[in-house]
Amino acid sequence: MTTPTNLFKSISKRIFFGVSILVVTIFALGLFAINSVDSVNKKTNDIGEGLLPHAISLGSIDANVSDYSVLALSHNLTSDPQEMNAIEQSMDEKQKEIESDAADF
Repeated sequence: MTTPTNLFKSISKRIFFGVSILVVTIFALGLFAINSVDSVNKKTNDIGEGLLPHAISLGSIDANVSDYSVLALSHNLTSDPQEMNAIEQSMDEKQKEIESDAADF
């Protein structure tokens, strides 16, 4: 019969005990790491599926509004009726793009 004091007397029992503690510790750390990676994966999916498309839509809206502003300024600065009509058509197209992007948002 081994008592607690006799358990650590032989070198083989000490090695077995030390290796057992290492194995249990490594197993526990592995489970913790898997849980942490799963949590990061879920957050990454939330960003990729939910937030990123909205950010892309906002970028598109911003670019189209900027283009529309440039067209409006060009329209104000021109005096040629044909050029004004061409700019107005471009402005209408940009307005439709803005409305389409806003609907996608």
